[in-house]
Amino acid sequence: MQAIADDVGVSRARIQQILAARGEVVAAALEVRKQRRADKRFSETEEFWAHHGVTIEALANQGQSKQLILDRFALLFPELDQAVIQAALDRSGITFSKLRDPQHFPDAALELGVWYVLGLHLEVDSDRGAALASMDFDEARLLRDALEQRGFSREQIAEILAVAIDAREFAATSACSLSKAKHDQLRRPTVVAQGDGQGLHPWPADSQTVMKRLGNGYWTEAMVRIGLVANEGGRSRGLLLFSEDSYPRALEKYVNDRGVVGATTSYDDYDAWRRREYRDGRTWPSAMAIRNRFGSWSSAMRSTAGAVTGAPSTAAPLTRDAGLGAKMLPVVAEEMQRRLQAIRGIERPAERDAEVREFLKSYAGNFEIDRRAWLREMILLDPRAVARRLAPSAPKLDKKLRDALSAAPPDLGAALTDRYLDRTLSTGGIANSDGWLSPAVQAQLDALSPLSFALYEVLRAARNLVTHDSEESRVRMREALEAAAALDAEFRYQRPITERNILGWLSSGDQGRLRRIAEVMPDIWRAMTVAEAVHRAEV
Repeated sequence: MQAIADDVGVSRARIQQILAARGEVVAAALEVRKQRRADKRFSETEEFWAHHGVTIEALANQGQSKQLILDRFALLFPELDQAVIQAALDRSGITFSKLRDPQHFPDAALELGVWYVLGLHLEVDSDRGAALASMDFDEARLLRDALEQRGFSREQIAEILAVAIDAREFAATSACSLSKAKHDQLRRPTVVAQGDGQGLHPWPADSQTVMKRLGNGYWTEAMVRIGLVANEGGRSRGLLLFSEDSYPRALEKYVNDRGVVGATTSYDDYDAWRRREYRDGRTWPSAMAIRNRFGSWSSAMRSTAGAVTGAPSTAAPLTRDAGLGAKMLPVVAEEMQRRLQAIRGIERPAERDAEVREFLKSYAGNFEIDRRAWLREMILLDPRAVARRLAPSAPKLDKKLRDALSAAPPDLGAALTDRYLDRTLSTGGIANSDGWLSPAVQAQLDALSPLSFALYEVLRAARNLVTHDSEESRVRMREALEAAAALDAEFRYQRPITERNILGWLSSGDQGRLRRIAEVMPDIWRAMTVAEAVHRAEV
């Protein structure tokens, strides 16, 4: 405007007066300029989409949000106008995934919130020493991070963790339930103490969040999923009621399953068995419901022919047609083929990754449970196992375990707890049996190839990564891959360790690597089946 005033020899103010008097002309000129800018933006948007549209559609199909795609372009194409990219995405007609609310906390922190509330309900003493031994560090760190964001002190966090972990340990050996109303009542003081929480969602989460994220909208399912006994007064899914024959069928299956592994039956053990059945997709009445149905737990046991009510004899092996290994080998091989075939038929990367994730969780997770049952069965069926384990040459025993084994008769129920067996089997590699097996039986497990040992650790690390995506799980994944790559170059991995990268890498190349780490499981069961045969010949 000043340049125009200088050209015609008048002031800038006079130019403004003239233009104001001719407002319609100015408005029209502005409209023309606006249209030209719009046409230019449209042309730039069209050109951008021609170059990148296919990639954007693929990213959207993988579940990427609009903001994440914008961030990708800002990182790799900083010269491109973000407004053009935004306009192209807005006009694409694609429905992008929404970013997860950053104010929420991970599932591990959500579950520990329920355990903390249960601890308040049970008034458990917070034993930090006991919690230290049984703490899942990945879960604890996720909760710590969430609580620090909400202003909790280190001392408060330590107290909360001890209560939550001790409550979970207590529930592992005792039938515990928590109603939705009691949960919301007991969480309230902790929530109120957080104030506005800097705009973050308060911890522990309310019952609606717990139901939505852990129970598909149902409180009972959420409780069963984390390992609590279903509250009989709670709302079941839809109008589902157990039929009259569900109770004897549940007892029959429970007694048969426990008989296979030579374990005793009990009220508390039934609910632990029931929780595992639920994870495998089978739902049975709770121990409380069965007790109410038959009048007492003893009456329920008497109603089932062949119920195993006493400890197995160590004088002679239990009668059986085949060991657990021989039974599980075809089951595991069939599951592997079926699941891999299903994964191969999925075209969309996001859906395929989700299926691989669930396969790793269930395939490796179920093996850890079944392997525990296998070792327990091998010990219970061996009359010399206790003496072998008490021998001076055997690995060192803690006082509690030694006392249980030195009792007359040995208290194998107190010794062979799930917690002890899980700790034993999670350390020392796939062949570790903590000195319980005879040298000849142990040799069958030790005969597995070094590559089988390494690939099993890759499988375990991958399961841990997709279950607890943390720095520790990523380090463990990297170490497992490096060990496998030292034996087989196919497992050389150079990209960053992320859940998405690992899932895609495992299933790429016609599922080559995924199949190989999955095939190690039938190999292990074959070795365990041979070990059973040697064991049977010895006893």
